[in-house]
Amino acid sequence: MIATVPAAAAPGSGRTVVVDTADNASTAGDGKTSFLEALVGLQDLDRIQFNIPGEGPHVLATPMGGYPVITKSGVLIDGYSQPGATPNSNPILAGNNARLKIVLDSTSDASAANPENPDLPLRTSTRLPYDGYGDSENAILPLLGATDVVIRGLSFQARFTAGNSEDPSIYSVALIQGARNCRVQGNWFGLAPDGVTVKGSTDAVAAFRFRVEGVPLYSDNLVVGTDSDGVNDLSEFNIFAGHHITLGLELPGLRVAGNYFNVLPDGKTFLNVNEIHEQLLAVGRSPGDASVENIENGRDTTGTVIGVSGDGVNDANERNIFNLAVYNTLTEFYSSARNIRISGNYYGVGVDGVTQAPPVSLDYPQPNFLALPDDATVLIGSNFDEVSDTLEGNTLVGVPGTELVSAGPSVPIIARANRMSGNQFTGFPFEDGSEQRFYETYYEPVVTTPATPAPELISYENNILRGKVALPILENYPFVDVDVYLADPLAPSGVLLPGAYLGTLSDGNSDDDAQAESGEFAFDLSGFNVPPGRQLVVVTSYQTLEDSTNPGEAIVSPVSNAVSTGDSVPIGAISVAVDGNNLRLTWSGGSPPYQVQSRSALNGGTWQNEGAPVGETVAVVPLPASGLGFYQIVGQ
Repeated sequence: MIATVPAAAAPGSGRTVVVDTADNASTAGDGKTSFLEALVGLQDLDRIQFNIPGEGPHVLATPMGGYPVITKSGVLIDGYSQPGATPNSNPILAGNNARLKIVLDSTSDASAANPENPDLPLRTSTRLPYDGYGDSENAILPLLGATDVVIRGLSFQARFTAGNSEDPSIYSVALIQGARNCRVQGNWFGLAPDGVTVKGSTDAVAAFRFRVEGVPLYSDNLVVGTDSDGVNDLSEFNIFAGHHITLGLELPGLRVAGNYFNVLPDGKTFLNVNEIHEQLLAVGRSPGDASVENIENGRDTTGTVIGVSGDGVNDANERNIFNLAVYNTLTEFYSSARNIRISGNYYGVGVDGVTQAPPVSLDYPQPNFLALPDDATVLIGSNFDEVSDTLEGNTLVGVPGTELVSAGPSVPIIARANRMSGNQFTGFPFEDGSEQRFYETYYEPVVTTPATPAPELISYENNILRGKVALPILENYPFVDVDVYLADPLAPSGVLLPGAYLGTLSDGNSDDDAQAESGEFAFDLSGFNVPPGRQLVVVTSYQTLEDSTNPGEAIVSPVSNAVSTGDSVPIGAISVAVDGNNLRLTWSGGSPPYQVQSRSALNGGTWQNEGAPVGETVAVVPLPASGLGFYQIVGQ
């Protein structure tokens, strides 16, 4: 099930209020309208536009004490209305070419006495004395019970704080007490319009649970990025840069699509998350509260979609590009996480699928891919419903944690059609015995031999892959698919992990399987373009439905043993292309892992390794400083 946003009056279909000065000290009698004045006089369905004279960008310094809390619904704040501002027009994998001209700036560390409470000094952000928040939390734009608000085309600049009552955490946008159905689109959070200067806040977007007479309520159905409604979808991509927790949320119906997380507009330049962590320590955050996180969503997170929704509408542009994190996981759900979908995203690698994020310092936590509570169902990758299936696999590169999914002992994990390279997982979907998860109990309702649930490969000859799968318990999981992968050559020593996904066939399906006996298969892989010199592995998907595997409807097996695809061919000639400040090298043949090596002279000198080994026949290396370099590829 995909979260949908209920229909409402179109945001901004009421008055148009034009901000024509960047000076928030503007008064009613000067003939100009500041952003502060526009918010003070806000009405339901207002459209706030900008027409400030001058080239810009125009920096609107947040006034002392902050802006008034937005309580009106259906409001549209449109930074792209400013002359000279243009929204992004590139697909998600082609970089972000937006030009922003309006900056909401809360970088000042100035303070003033609070006449209402001397213990809580005023800051250039708004205090949040509301259920779900507290004295240690402020915001640049707070929304209190304001529904169907759209915030677009703004650059938010702030600073890190100690996060106490004297100098509270700053959230760029805070949804408070039922600020439902809001959309945050086409903004650059923590990133200046120059596309380089980074000044992040504690959270880019915060939204926490509140209670009415003991009943928990949420600011649900938040859209972060494109809503894929067919109207200006490419203009709705956000960039998030330099935050403590980019999205700190507690809400169901979240949709996160078409965003860069700690990645600059070219989609290939990653921020150094280790340095962000150190900046948080420098302002007084404790090591345990100086994490650099992508997404936390908790309490009730039902129906969260991160990435490709798989509905066939704009799916190719719903990917998110994620940097690594200084935390124990790249994405965390807590308390309850039912019907979660994570599809089509890039983790640890840029939009080119090659440029890798810098590694997380070994002095800091090494993040797993995903953390889930005991009450959870999740789909990671494709659901194989024949709609956008080829777009739904995630790309995971260099994730340093030992767990693909850290979860409760009975959470059904579906992880299908993902491309994985160089991750440090100790097993797939987990190692037997890790986190008190044991195959014998985990797979007891799934297969007849739960202690040995992994499929077995027997041979690969003449394009025919032969093997066995553990027999399913038919009343629970009557349908069996076999996902075929190349083994990841960069997996930890002694560990087999799926790498590049090749395709899926069904055990017992006469169209796919030449072996009629149940539990045994003979698949013709001649259409899979299996390269020589590699290893094949498979993963079994046990399903309640034949044609789809949505959260809670399936579970995947451990990875099989490996079989060889035959002898490799020699490495061919290297093709070289300039890619920004880098060279892109491509070649054919050989067996991974490959090591790129360079030296400055053609016929002399020592070959030096260029970065870490790579698992595929493409690599990106920096342009040589001298303008001259010679390269070779060494295969396994």
